[in-house]
Amino acid sequence: MELTSLTRSAGKVGIATIISRVFGYIRDILLASLFGTSMFADVFFVAFRIPNTLRRLLGENAFNASFIPVMGDYLKKKGEKEAWNMAVSIGMIFLCILLFITVIGVVFAPFIMKIAAHGFIQTPGKIELAAKLLRIMFPYILFIGMAILMMSILNSFRIFFIPALAPSILNICMITSLIFFCYRMKEPVVGLAIAVLIGGIGQLGIQLPSLVKRGRGFFKDLKPKFNHPAAKTIGKLLVPVILGSGVYHINILVDTFLASFSHIVGEGAVSALYYANRLIQLPQAVFAIALGTVILPAMAGFASENNIDKLKETFTFSIKMIISITIPLSVLFIVLRFQIIQLLFGWGNFQFYSIKATSFGLLCYSFGLVAYSANQIITRAFYSVKDTKTPLKIACLSMGINIILNLVLMRPLKLGGLALATSISAACSMVALFILLDRKIGRIDWHGIRDTLSRLLPGSAVMAITCWFTLKWIICIEGNLLTVRLIQLFVPAFVGTISFLIISYFLKLKELRHVLGLMVRFRQR
Repeated sequence: MELTSLTRSAGKVGIATIISRVFGYIRDILLASLFGTSMFADVFFVAFRIPNTLRRLLGENAFNASFIPVMGDYLKKKGEKEAWNMAVSIGMIFLCILLFITVIGVVFAPFIMKIAAHGFIQTPGKIELAAKLLRIMFPYILFIGMAILMMSILNSFRIFFIPALAPSILNICMITSLIFFCYRMKEPVVGLAIAVLIGGIGQLGIQLPSLVKRGRGFFKDLKPKFNHPAAKTIGKLLVPVILGSGVYHINILVDTFLASFSHIVGEGAVSALYYANRLIQLPQAVFAIALGTVILPAMAGFASENNIDKLKETFTFSIKMIISITIPLSVLFIVLRFQIIQLLFGWGNFQFYSIKATSFGLLCYSFGLVAYSANQIITRAFYSVKDTKTPLKIACLSMGINIILNLVLMRPLKLGGLALATSISAACSMVALFILLDRKIGRIDWHGIRDTLSRLLPGSAVMAITCWFTLKWIICIEGNLLTVRLIQLFVPAFVGTISFLIISYFLKLKELRHVLGLMVRFRQR
């Protein structure tokens, strides 16, 4: 896959992701307006986070990383018929595992909640409501797990858009529930939990036609079996990847557990961290995960052909693209954090305290945006050469750093300490992964990465300065509340972005020109 084609495919995934995220933020705005950072919001987010974390572990990281390289080998060496046999066999095994996990989750929901949010016990009825919501939502993992399998199969055939669009179904279901059903129910959060379950079914259904169309000529001759030899290969890759890629999400669960102790970190800390983290996930999903989704099959193909030079070229190109996007975005998040939270969520029951707490969490998460995003690319480089143990080792080290920093920082910095600990641990993980990948595949093009940084950082510094001064100049304007908030966010962001583009143009930042050229081609289409 050529670099231009790779970027074009990543652009399609990014567009689908943006569509999903737009619906996601509409959902979050409605949710924030209805529940604010109240007890009900905390209970829903903790209950939803458990099946959603399982989904993330199996989703864009683990299952893709273990399945796609093996599927790629079958397609290249044994043909499409054998590849479909392998895929359906893995699907049967995966379905049995998901059924087992679902039953365990539903039966032991109260026990799970006492571990995940022990601090809720201090408030009467809080832990019971959380367990009730978890029981309703846990079957979501069954349907979303099979949707993830479909996504991995379609990605192996370079079909990216529909799988990336699937998460929109969940957001649409939740929006519908928030607008039409939640307020009519005795316990509004129960309606939201039911919508999550329906959304999981929808994500499975939207991909099914594409899967059937792609494999129509092979299904009647398939002979799937539970003891397929690929199952052992995928299993060996899958377990370390789940443990390794899941550390980021385990860190978030640790943050949630500690945030449930409101007498230490402040009331509503769970909700504030959720909203802040959701914003940080946007550029990760649109750029890092989208690009990672596309480059994994490409790099796995190069590894299968033993074309390491092409693999390194693809990796270096991806890293330069990611840092060129995430560093300027980090600047915008840091300078305009309060204005972003105020515009998106500062309505209804989401008052000044909630805005201030969430914006502080966003500030602390923003310091790690580059590391979060780069790690998505680096780990996929390891997965493409079927090395899942190295990311696991680094992830365990990162988790240890995060837990220690959580305990050190949560008292002086409250919820911000939990977010900052996650950022620092991600940065440590990024440095270690870079060093070890350099040893694994041979010398990375460090000169090219340094050259990109030398052209990128001056423009980002100018952006920060112009954005900050513009904000100070217009901060006291008066008028319609919505209009004022729009001006306070978008005028500084626009001025800062223009200054960044001008400086980057004169410094000849090639990655910027590549992105702009891609945007022009999309517009012409």
